Amino acid sequence: MIIHSSKVVFRDGKYYFKKGAEDTAELVTAQVLFFSESGALECDFNFKQGVFNGLQKLYKDVYYQLSSEENYLDGLLDGKSTFYREGNVYKESMYKDGNLITEHSTNK
Repeated sequence: MIIHSSKVVFRDGKYYFKKGAEDTAELVTAQVLFFSESGALECDFNFKQGVFNGLQKLYKDVYYQLSSEENYLDGLLDGKSTFYREGNVYKESMYKDGNLITEHSTNK
């Protein structure tokens, strides 16, 4: 399921569904898209039971290029994280259970 960020609220360290003006007790398990005021995609997040789970993508405000991709498992960084500058990879890291395992940066 894909939902708009206006349908979620952050509370007590987790994301919950929002219905109208009221928060619900239901934790978000969905892909949530965040948009800028101009309508451009800023973030593409995946949640499971209210925490990050799966691939998270951030886009920077200059031409809304992809600026990072990070993998999460049950709210912790887990797997490859890649950061981009001007469309090129400038840093790659590997995580396991939230702990940094390796990191490599380019000279760009």
